[in-house]
Amino acid sequence: MSGNQFYSYRFASFRKLIIVYFRSFIREKMKQSKEITGEILGTFVLVLFGCGTVAVSVLFNAHQGLMQVALAWGIGVTLAIY
Repeated sequence: MSGNQFYSYRFASFRKLIIVYFRSFIREKMKQSKEITGEILGTFVLVLFGCGTVAVSVLFNAHQGLMQVALAWGIGVTLAIY
């Protein structure tokens, strides 16, 4: 094996190692980004439903006290979850 062939073989195996490493790294990051996106969207929906129920209750002057606002928030969050 001449010198050029030896280095090209070593470079090819190193390149293959780097490609495998970056593929696994990108797969892991894509998995994490999907989880983070799901958490963000889920939290957004929960807060949107919860604040929406309180806003409607206050807008139409339908609240009688803190208990009713808390129940409206809880029902809104429960609907967002299911």
